[in-house]
Amino acid sequence: MIDIDTLLAAIESTAWHLRQRDQDVDEAVIAQYLDSRDEPPFDSDWTAADALVQACKRGLSAESVAAIDAQSRQVRQDAFALVLRVTEHDDLAGYLSDDAGLIVEADRLGIDSAWIAALRRRYERHAAPFGPLL
Repeated sequence: MIDIDTLLAAIESTAWHLRQRDQDVDEAVIAQYLDSRDEPPFDSDWTAADALVQACKRGLSAESVAAIDAQSRQVRQDAFALVLRVTEHDDLAGYLSDDAGLIVEADRLGIDSAWIAALRRRYERHAAPFGPLL
């Protein structure tokens, strides 16, 4: 089971790496990064990973799904707040917090996905994930 505090610290550190000293550079770097995430293969791989997580939830009891969703929602909120504080960029905060939620849900569901594991490793290395992860 992943340690949520460690995951959040890695996401915060990744946000610091995306942030530059010059506000104009910040916006350009972040906009370019967000655009790269919306392109294949990252976008299609992320969507497939999320579909896998959602499919696994369908086989669980309503109580189990509610517990996983509550934990995911809290992690997403925490990650969003951390990234927003560091970068003052709400779109970036949304993307990185969605990653955190995906990682936590997959972990709690026991999903063994090479792509989600690679996403998590990117954050552990404080590297912003985009492009092919595998």
